[in-house]
Amino acid sequence: MKRWLISISCLFILIIGFSLFISKAYYPTLPVKSISKRSALATINDSTESIVKLTEENGYEWFMTRKEKGQGYKNLKMLMNENGWVFQGQEGSGYFFKKGEQ
Repeated sequence: MKRWLISISCLFILIIGFSLFISKAYYPTLPVKSISKRSALATINDSTESIVKLTEENGYEWFMTRKEKGQGYKNLKMLMNENGWVFQGQEGSGYFFKKGEQ
């Protein structure tokens, strides 16, 4: 009986672990509802670009970049600069840009 209980417990733990790994539940939630974590990761992994557009939601465009030794921040600044925005500064995890009077 004890051996049977241990076997069932181990199987249950393996199933839960596998489910968490497959669902990418260990990643933080995305700030958008229109794309899943799995799809977002597939988009960035399949792309040769340093920054990729994930989706548009509620009038905002959402991008993802790889964060390799500070390159993510540089990629963000480069993308914004290409669209006419000038980097003003950073406060915590917030980046501030200015475009004309905006």
